[in-house]
Amino acid sequence: MENPDSTPSACSCQTGWMGRNWKWFVPVLLLLCVVVAVGLFWAFVGKGELIEVYQADKRIKASEPFKMALDAIKADAEVVKQLGEPLETVGQASGEVPKDADAKTGNANFYFDIKGSKDSANVHCQGKMIDGKWGLSALYVTFTDGKRHPVEVGGDSSLDEAPAWKP
Repeated sequence: MENPDSTPSACSCQTGWMGRNWKWFVPVLLLLCVVVAVGLFWAFVGKGELIEVYQADKRIKASEPFKMALDAIKADAEVVKQLGEPLETVGQASGEVPKDADAKTGNANFYFDIKGSKDSANVHCQGKMIDGKWGLSALYVTFTDGKRHPVEVGGDSSLDEAPAWKP
């Protein structure tokens, strides 16, 4: 009969290098992979695109249609009721506004996110500039529950029509 005290214990087994060092090696390896991936992205793709995204966000948020949209949203009772106050923009705006500050005509079509004390939402805005004057043609707020709320933009309803032809 064998003596139970003479059986080898599980701790006396020899483990390899990976078995002893995996707790620090795996996180370091993952971090190294992330650093290399970000570096390659920045070198080949991201530098120009990130600058363009930043400039587009800055241009949109400085534009007159953006300011008009934000004012209309803050004045809308349904939006304030759903989101709470104060309302503020979050994240980056995306879309298009004319780059030429001296343009007399142009279109704006952009998206941005807003949040209040209760919830957040996504905003889609379309605007037109005719004879140097901006007007909003569509403004929608989409709440997190999926409900899409049209915001009354008021103003000049003739923005969707072509100017009268004068021979």
